Amino acid sequence: MEAPKKLVGSVAGCADDTLAGLVACNPGLQLLRGHRVALRADLDALRGRVALLSGGGSGHEPAHAGYIGKGMLSGVVAGAVFTSPAVGSILAAIRAVTQAGAVGTLLIVKNYTGDRLNFGLALERARAEGADVQMVVVGDDCAFTTQKKAGRRGLCGTVLVHKVAGALAEAGASLDEIVKRVSAVTKAMGTLGLSLSPCSVPGSKPTFQLADDEMELGLGIHGEAGVRRMKVMPADEAVETMLAHMTDPANASHLPLSRGEPPWVSPEPPWGTPCTSKEVGGGLHSAHCLAGASVVLVVNNLGGLSCLELGIVASAAVRGLERRGVCIARALVGSFMTALEMAGVSLTLMLADEELLGLIDAKTTAMAWPNLVAGPAVSQRPEVLAPNEGPEPQAAQQAPSAGPGTKRVQLVLERVCSTLLGLQDKLNELDRAAGDGDCGHTHARAARAIQEWVRARPPPAAPAQLLSALADLLLEKMGGSSGVLYGLFLTAAARPLHNRSDLPTWADAMDAGIEAMRRYGGAAPGDRTMLDSLCAAAQALHALRSPGAELLTVLASAVQVQGWGGDRGWAEWDGNGCTGRALSAPCPPGRAQRRRQKPPGTWKLVRAEPATSARPSCCSLTPGRWRRRPCCAPCWRGCGAEGGQPACGCPPLGSLRLRRRWEMRQHAPSVPSECLWSPKVGSVSVLVQRGVGWWDLGLGGGGWSPCRGGEIQPALSVMAGEEGSCWATHEPSSLPRGWLGKPGGSHGCAHGVWRKLQKGGKTGTRGPGQSLPCTTG
Repeated sequence: MEAPKKLVGSVAGCADDTLAGLVACNPGLQLLRGHRVALRADLDALRGRVALLSGGGSGHEPAHAGYIGKGMLSGVVAGAVFTSPAVGSILAAIRAVTQAGAVGTLLIVKNYTGDRLNFGLALERARAEGADVQMVVVGDDCAFTTQKKAGRRGLCGTVLVHKVAGALAEAGASLDEIVKRVSAVTKAMGTLGLSLSPCSVPGSKPTFQLADDEMELGLGIHGEAGVRRMKVMPADEAVETMLAHMTDPANASHLPLSRGEPPWVSPEPPWGTPCTSKEVGGGLHSAHCLAGASVVLVVNNLGGLSCLELGIVASAAVRGLERRGVCIARALVGSFMTALEMAGVSLTLMLADEELLGLIDAKTTAMAWPNLVAGPAVSQRPEVLAPNEGPEPQAAQQAPSAGPGTKRVQLVLERVCSTLLGLQDKLNELDRAAGDGDCGHTHARAARAIQEWVRARPPPAAPAQLLSALADLLLEKMGGSSGVLYGLFLTAAARPLHNRSDLPTWADAMDAGIEAMRRYGGAAPGDRTMLDSLCAAAQALHALRSPGAELLTVLASAVQVQGWGGDRGWAEWDGNGCTGRALSAPCPPGRAQRRRQKPPGTWKLVRAEPATSARPSCCSLTPGRWRRRPCCAPCWRGCGAEGGQPACGCPPLGSLRLRRRWEMRQHAPSVPSECLWSPKVGSVSVLVQRGVGWWDLGLGGGGWSPCRGGEIQPALSVMAGEEGSCWATHEPSSLPRGWLGKPGGSHGCAHGVWRKLQKGGKTGTRGPGQSLPCTTG
């Protein structure tokens, strides 16, 4: 196995680099030249107070340098990754704080052999120089079921010792008093770790191996072996296993939380102060070593656990302690003492009385200590009631009656939902081409929610109430961005319908809904979103504003054009890029879907549906719909240079004679707009303005470019003529002088349409029967 990837500059210098980065970003710290030592920048503040030094191997960040500051540590001595610091550096740190005027120095050391030896030797040398130095060794590991000669390993509880000692030193306590208090506190706390993965020193392989379905209980912060391996289990079960092990009386290193058990006390060490049960935490034993104990809980990320998982573990720990009758006076959750990238967590419990809680709550400037709000942790806190919604209209407060209007609404909603459910797989398939493939599932979820709603109670027949109710329902049940977008659309659309619901107001409602989606969603027509279809339908609904508009005719038109929405609109070319949206007018049943890229002429085919009709027919652009009529003869009389009228509207397939007659013309003749044809199916055209001309970039191949076997065949280029007309040709190489052409304009299986585009407005959308300006450039 190769060494895992690490984001470091050099393996040898990573400990120096991380300490330098911490100091560079924290003006309250400074480095001691020539040593891997970080100190408070205001060393003068130590005059007359006890200085606190700690340290150990790097790789446990933010321990220990993150705890330097007023109210915590005075300095830290760091070693290489997982390596005890050098004796010379420890001695240099002691000298630095002593020279700053400290009245004594306390060394806080985790119980590891290398740390004890190196800090102990530096302590003896400093004492030989006349310094007043003492050392407290922290061992808080609750993993081992039998007492070990070396004592308990030092884990995350060391951070709590930093805080208690720092608060005492800041309050002016003497060195002896601080030693006595923190030595007692170390006996009244315990820590247990759980790992899902190993860790690895930069440049080295992982320290151990775990199977994918395994976790290890009780391991050390350097990857030392734990007490047992278990199958991966849910967070609640894992936390319960940890708490049970930490508090099990059969475990020699357990933390007692029940009546009559004395706190765990090791044999008197040569470096500390003897401790009796009466001294633990300043009277903790009598008050708290029983059911109803008060503790400080630390949920510590071992380095690679996500914050999401950490919060879940914290919740489980609070519930587990509450079941044991334990009061969690304070809870700290975060990364306090890590093991590089180890994915795991440790739980620390420290028995606490009011005096000790005061020391935990004392202010500090250490950057890694959390800014806590003093108070207990509980699994169930009172919930704030959600504000009442605004007053509903009077009609909305009345239960809807099952009248004719309500029944019609219910029928329509049922039909819409049934259609969506039937298209679930198709929508998923389409979404997989450009997204995550869940569009069908999302809309099916919405459809089922609406079905349940309308079957449970009659839906309101009033338009504003109906749209508002649907908006709330989709926001709650649909999920994802789609639910929010539909909620925005329906909420905004309901607003114009509150006081009136005539036909023009429905058009206003559609516009209001689209505007809300554009404002908050950030999309615009042409971005290939649902807005393309909605804008096309909204344009058709504008006919409702005309006097005498037939509702069913307009609605049918809106339904038809919204189906082309992804292929309609416009795009302007200003020499720098395309803006707006692509304009096309497809002739069903086949159409090509195109993707805009850079300039006109580079529109790429994404997908094309092959022709489904083998019979020649004609497409006429009429307001609101396409009209298809069969060709009456395979001929074209007088349509061309002479400017005559077509006899039937359809030339024969592959009419090269007709093509050549058009190409011989220097300028496009003035031919009536009825002179258009479609041999098999419709075509897609994209009109783009360049300079003063309009370019038709997307006509399909017509009779000269059939779609064979599903292959995409080259289509045609385009050109612009004068006198307000645009025409297309199939042969880019045959363009005569005087025409504007763009080779390779498009590809597709759709068939060609001769089209005249009469003079019209420059902006807006072009619907069937409308026109655009076109002049030579």
